[in-house]
Amino acid sequence: ETCALALFDRAASAWQLGQTERDWLSWGARIHEIGLAIAHSQYHKHGAYIVGHSDLAGFARHEQQVLAVLLRCQRRKPDATAVRALPERLRLPASRIIALLRLAVLLRRSREPAAPPPVALRADGPSLQLALSRAWLEAHPLTGADLEQERSYLKSLDIKLHIAAA
Repeated sequence: ETCALALFDRAASAWQLGQTERDWLSWGARIHEIGLAIAHSQYHKHGAYIVGHSDLAGFARHEQQVLAVLLRCQRRKPDATAVRALPERLRLPASRIIALLRLAVLLRRSREPAAPPPVALRADGPSLQLALSRAWLEAHPLTGADLEQERSYLKSLDIKLHIAAA
């Protein structure tokens, strides 16, 4: 959750995201962990199912919808149809939160207790510029490859990801 919220804090102003969207990301990151605890395979579907089919006290129906889509879209190619099924006012912020959660999951893929890598992130319209140290990328080639793949995945959400080694 910490990595996801750090990314959020770097993009929030440029992407006009507020406390509501920060809450979505925080809840999504926590529920992501529950999905992983249920089963590593298809964890994104487990978390989405729980949120979409439960009576969650304290959550409005639209919040549950957003969370279910956020969780469903955290792995593999995001389901743009599910995003488009959200009320129009929620689509853009949901897409942006999906992108941030996906990046946080990739950056914390090892699940080691060590701090995540130092990241520079800048949001500008539909673009995200992500800069990581060259040494870190060389030490984590699988994550680097996944980040490259992520560039094409995020296109389905109309987000252009640029990755730089600094």
